[in-house]
Amino acid sequence: MLLSLVIVCVGSVFLPTEMPKVNYYTFLPYFICSLFGSVMLLIISDRVKRIKSCAIKVLEYIGNHTMTILVWHFLCFKIVSLIIILVKGGQLLEVAKFPTLYENAPNPYWILYLTIGISIPLLIEKVKSSFFILIKRI
Repeated sequence: MLLSLVIVCVGSVFLPTEMPKVNYYTFLPYFICSLFGSVMLLIISDRVKRIKSCAIKVLEYIGNHTMTILVWHFLCFKIVSLIIILVKGGQLLEVAKFPTLYENAPNPYWILYLTIGISIPLLIEKVKSSFFILIKRI
């Protein structure tokens, strides 16, 4: 795992960080760095899986509902942007900014985007599954 960490750290410093900047000469080191990063993530997740705590159960629940979060998070980002615009008094057209209001600057509302972007899709999933359970009983 230490070797993977060193390779990922060195690669993140000396290799380009954007896919369009990858060319024929940098593909192999980029691929090796990503491969070792994946291995490191698998090792860490295997070790974390052995720990039994509430935080691990939350992460496992989020992981089991990743597709729901991926489907709904963008719409939730737009809702957060709309709320920020209404509170701060901006123009309604700013909701169209991609993906959030502050695309090229530090986002002071990142924690709001994070919590809403995860919790609302999980709430939608919970309501949907409860609805289907209720329908099956009828």
